[in-house]
Amino acid sequence: MVPDVFDLMSLVRVIFFEVVLGAGLGLCLQAVTAAVAVAGAALSNSTGLGMANLVDPTLGNSPIISQFLVILSNLIFLTIDGHLLLIELLASSFETIPVGFTGDSFEFYEALLNVTGLIFTGGLAIALPILLSILVINLALGLITRSAPSLNVISIGFPFILIMALLGIALALPVLVNSISGAWTTLFEFMVF
Repeated sequence: MVPDVFDLMSLVRVIFFEVVLGAGLGLCLQAVTAAVAVAGAALSNSTGLGMANLVDPTLGNSPIISQFLVILSNLIFLTIDGHLLLIELLASSFETIPVGFTGDSFEFYEALLNVTGLIFTGGLAIALPILLSILVINLALGLITRSAPSLNVISIGFPFILIMALLGIALALPVLVNSISGAWTTLFEFMVF
């Protein structure tokens, strides 16, 4: 409940906790984008594209596959009407956590800490199918190298891994879309108070 009269210290405290609440909601939304960026970085590093970076104002230097997945994630966000859910969530936050929120409850801070786990588990879930196929390809190239040592595995293996990884991403695109969509849905279910 909002008090009728504010003194200066209580006004500063209310403004501070409103800023903390807004930053927490923003951090929660950034968790899915960070998970997708982690998945793209893992895929880029395993395919040899880890040094092909683009400068992104929000993420800094990020690998090219990571940029592709972040753009895909943003399109999925718009497709599932995430922008409308975000506005609805913002409006309902004033009812569930009123303006006089004092921050005495540690449940809010614990929830913020729990959402950071989504970054790593979501990133792993998004990248795992393609990473496993790249691992199988690397194992096969290792067997080829052991059976034919005169074959230059670097000159053959690098382009082969790159082509197969890009083909794997293209074939796994429906799975990637479902994984990213599931991450957004899970996040919005988590954020509904």
